[in-house]
Amino acid sequence: MKFCPECGTKAEGMKFCPECGYKLGEVAAPQPEVEQSPSERTLLTFQTYMFGMENKKGMLGGFQVSVPQHNYELTTERLLINKVGVMSTKRDEIELYKIKDVAVKQGMKEKLGGFGDIEIHSSDESHPTYTIKRIKDPVQVKEAIRRAVLDNKNNMNISYRQNI
Repeated sequence: MKFCPECGTKAEGMKFCPECGYKLGEVAAPQPEVEQSPSERTLLTFQTYMFGMENKKGMLGGFQVSVPQHNYELTTERLLINKVGVMSTKRDEIELYKIKDVAVKQGMKEKLGGFGDIEIHSSDESHPTYTIKRIKDPVQVKEAIRRAVLDNKNNMNISYRQNI
């Protein structure tokens, strides 16, 4: 699936973004598909917002380098994290049923720019607290994650009690 690196709008098979008019060139190399269960489906894909610098490539001493970026995919069962660096790629995931809380952090500069950080608190051992940095429209993304977590927990009949 192809998205505009400037505004994140779906732009499959287009030369220019229908939302912001950004010229769509070569997008990052297609990532290998993650095996999903038949019931698992993708709800949302988003990436780090680097002020229009996503997927930019350049030459450095005869080597082709690109801007490091983080790509995220929210499915009905997990949050997939794909970190694409200059020299390496790292894939990780957080199961939705392990997520306890989701919060948005925005300073004044970030509010004006329409981006921010999303902090996820979970019972996942590898990522008890994970911060998704520089996301465009973080409140909408946070709400999508929250809704997916609640739906996943309801489907798995997971409930919790809190003594007050």
